[in-house]
Amino acid sequence: MKTIINGIILKRIPFSETSLIVGVFTQQKGLKTYLFPGGKKKKSHTLQPLTLVELETYERPDSELGKISAIETDYVFQSLPFHPVKSGLAFFLAEFLASCLKSEDQDIQCFDFLTEEIQFLDNTSELGVYPSWFLLEFTQYIGCTPHIIDEPPNYLDLIDGTLTSSKPYNHAYIHTTSVHWMHKLLTLPKEHALSLQIPKAERKILLNDLLTYYKYHVDGFKIPKSLEVLETVWG
Repeated sequence: MKTIINGIILKRIPFSETSLIVGVFTQQKGLKTYLFPGGKKKKSHTLQPLTLVELETYERPDSELGKISAIETDYVFQSLPFHPVKSGLAFFLAEFLASCLKSEDQDIQCFDFLTEEIQFLDNTSELGVYPSWFLLEFTQYIGCTPHIIDEPPNYLDLIDGTLTSSKPYNHAYIHTTSVHWMHKLLTLPKEHALSLQIPKAERKILLNDLLTYYKYHVDGFKIPKSLEVLETVWG
């Protein structure tokens, strides 16, 4: 059966000399994987990480792997593919999302959030804090947002997902400058959070601590391989 769906490109994997396997987070069906016959030669620009697309797909009831028969860009990027930091961030976020998103159930709120943020990223110049802000904001959509118990907090309990002033008993925890910045990012409006002047070294620690947090709360979560590339281009 042929279906028109909207999606966000997360990954592509070579399948043959001409075809690709494409991972897509869709508006209608959650996370889906499709075979794209001839995909290596057809509109490769539409298969870049985080590209918003409209797909014509064909799915058979006896197969989990659908096919893409046509693909069109749903939003034309102004800067993201051409900006070294933004493109590095797109690769990182796409890999991060592919590791977090597991379900084939429809999740309109999550899809709308990602669509809005991809367009925001394409148009913003506030990039320094954005990766950490995004990771913290995304916890809302997988149900593990850190809960502030004490103010100001000194520890992040990795098991309970709480920000506290007391050292967690018999639990793994984080006790770095990240805790201060997490508290700020969680409590400030977006525009103020993204304008925070966090030193580069502390931004790196913060991002790595947040990825550690995800390892405790998302089954099978893997640190994105593109993290090293992001840290190289990320000012």
